[in-house]
Amino acid sequence: MAADKEKVLDSAQKYADKNQFEKAIKEIQKISDSCGNDCRVLLRLATYYEKAQHYPESIDTLKHVATIYRTQGAYQKALAVLKQAQKLDPGNIELTLEAAELYGSLSLPYEAISQLSACLSQCEGQPESELYGRVLQMMVRLDSENVQTRMKYAQYLINVQHDQEGAVRQYSLALAQ
Repeated sequence: MAADKEKVLDSAQKYADKNQFEKAIKEIQKISDSCGNDCRVLLRLATYYEKAQHYPESIDTLKHVATIYRTQGAYQKALAVLKQAQKLDPGNIELTLEAAELYGSLSLPYEAISQLSACLSQCEGQPESELYGRVLQMMVRLDSENVQTRMKYAQYLINVQHDQEGAVRQYSLALAQ
């Protein structure tokens, strides 16, 4: 099987070298199902999708690889792969949230807050959305000293979630600061 895999990868690379990315994709797909968690194969597939301008497929493949790396505890690798996906779809809030979570896992709160701020500005026009509340909650967890964010989160809790107890707790924490 390993020899077959290498033959397929070599064949796909030959097609890619000739800018025949559709054929390269078909070659890689011959083994991608049997090598479901082989990041090397999946990253190559994502590259071919991107070169063939199949951006949604490339993004999905990159997200899959990031998930594999994340479950293995390889947060740096997962983050690098997510950054590739973000370049293909910079406005994708879910990718940005995943990147923020990874920055948090890597104990890089300022980078996480930066990603979350980008998310927040994208969903500012939808303050009733669950995503808006999720972003605010993450921001409060990462930067508990930010009174303005805590106040926004309290307003969300009372206006959208109708969680008066949670809102009072957030207002109290803000007041204590």
